[in-house]
Amino acid sequence: MTLCGSGTQALQLALQVACASRRATNDLVALPAFTCYDVASAAIGAGVRVVFYDIDPETLVADLGSVARVLERGPAAVVIAPLFGYQPDWDELRELTDRAAVTLIEDAAQSFGARWRDRPAGALGDLSVLSFGRGKGWTAVEGGALLGPASEVGAGSSTLAPAKPFGGGLILFKGLAQWLLGRPALYGLPSVMPGLELGETVYHPPRAPHRISRLAARLALETEHASDAEADARRTRASGLTDRLNEALVTGSARCGIPRPHPESVPGALRLPVLVSPRARAELLARGRRLGIMPGYPQTLPSLEALQPFIAGREPMPGAEALTAALVTVPTHSLLTEADLRRIAAVFRDPHAFPS
Repeated sequence: MTLCGSGTQALQLALQVACASRRATNDLVALPAFTCYDVASAAIGAGVRVVFYDIDPETLVADLGSVARVLERGPAAVVIAPLFGYQPDWDELRELTDRAAVTLIEDAAQSFGARWRDRPAGALGDLSVLSFGRGKGWTAVEGGALLGPASEVGAGSSTLAPAKPFGGGLILFKGLAQWLLGRPALYGLPSVMPGLELGETVYHPPRAPHRISRLAARLALETEHASDAEADARRTRASGLTDRLNEALVTGSARCGIPRPHPESVPGALRLPVLVSPRARAELLARGRRLGIMPGYPQTLPSLEALQPFIAGREPMPGAEALTAALVTVPTHSLLTEADLRRIAAVFRDPHAFPS
């Protein structure tokens, strides 16, 4: 295991390791077309060329047919980054990547607490990436980890710069802000506090990977058990919200519902994803942000400006495009009260029930 300054840095290191492995014949990697922009930042930092596979909006996981097609391009690696802890069929993915002799990279940044059959997220790829950053299930405010064979991961760690000096004060400040502003009653504050970027989707340019700070590493160790308990609480709230929202959502809409988790998986439930019609989505977001209802990523990765010089090929990505127009996410954390859950369900039932 190699501990890095962030999950993005750990993914950047994973891409470099994969492209330098014995079975790699090029620097081409396959990425999901719809995911966190930090995946793009890691690819840019690694200096690799990228192609994309699509995401199935009905299940929120990799479209296996699209993955199979992109593997015909012969990439060195494919990155699987489960959204909000929704797990794909890892057995089928393993079969596809083994047949193509491609490194399977699991980006488990959003998957803490998730499982595939009897295996936990973070133990499902040839290389696996964890994130301890803000908004992740296991948080130390910052930091990340790369897991994999010692011969490969250890070689990559030799390139890491030393940890940032004097970062402890900033980590404590960010941690306090995260703890305070996670309360539903204060969701409106981040929008008027510049620089926090809470609830926003922002592209961050890559940084040279460095080692995790001592304080962040200590926080990760100290919060592991509490994070396990929080994951249980998120799943309980996600289950309850699913029942409430299924009653509230308009059943006549073709794209209105909650993506189905794979029956052999346990989702991490970092947030609860919901698909709504574009018109309903605009009303919902205008009136529901104060309750923590947020949009998904506003752009697909293939359309991200910073990534354009690295793209080696394009195909239509209808699933990813649909998600940019239809996805909203709902909080699931343990600070939500019964009253909060009722308000969230009510705003889905009738967005005009709350003033914008």
